[in-house]
Amino acid sequence: MKTEKKLDYILAHNPDAVFLVRTSDLKIEQCNHMALQLCDIALEEMLNSYAPDLFTSLNESLSILTQLVSEGDTFSIEEVLTTAKGNIVWGQVSLYTFSLQECNYQLIRITDITPMKQRELELKKIELELQQHSKELMLANEEVVAINENLEHIVEERTNALHHQNEQLAQYAFLNAHKIRGPLARILGSSYALEYAEDEDERQKFIHSVTKSAQELDMVVHEMAQVLAIDDDQQEDEIINVAEDRMTVSEKSAEKFSS
Repeated sequence: MKTEKKLDYILAHNPDAVFLVRTSDLKIEQCNHMALQLCDIALEEMLNSYAPDLFTSLNESLSILTQLVSEGDTFSIEEVLTTAKGNIVWGQVSLYTFSLQECNYQLIRITDITPMKQRELELKKIELELQQHSKELMLANEEVVAINENLEHIVEERTNALHHQNEQLAQYAFLNAHKIRGPLARILGSSYALEYAEDEDERQKFIHSVTKSAQELDMVVHEMAQVLAIDDDQQEDEIINVAEDRMTVSEKSAEKFSS
């Protein structure tokens, strides 16, 4: 009598789906409202139904129960259940065997943990996505660091090259200054002598010397101007190349982190 009252209390007040199944034929003898709701069927369809027909994935669990013959044996498992109507439920299934009025029964309790499992799966998916994103960011950062290190090396090489070119240019300018002195000295000397020329022939001689020295000076200045222009163009190209490299690295870095 005490067992019957306890069973009635469990069926009436348990918040989970509860089924009372006869061990001999696995037919459902009683169930509560949550069991009807879980299976989405009416009471008349539930009673005397073959328990494995309601949950196809419980067949293996119920077959294990048939081996539990002593009173008080229990079995619990967490698994995905498929109802006869095709609904998918993730449940914590607890099975308990007992005897009542010389008849063996199985009390099956199913706790619907579908929402909890769905949250767990969603959180696991998010965690995997975050790990993948973190890995991609780490690889992108390593690539940017490598690019920057390479760029610094390139800039240092080109800076040294420009410095060397400037030194060569200064040396060249110094040497050309000596080339200027020769024709300039001859111009000054001929101009001075021209003032004291005694006749026209001598004057023409000094004028010719001034003209020739002036032409020679012009050629030296022209050559220097050409060299200066070439070196300026080379330095400008170097500066442009370095600037383009910096822009390329910046664009690559922006693309990596925006993706």
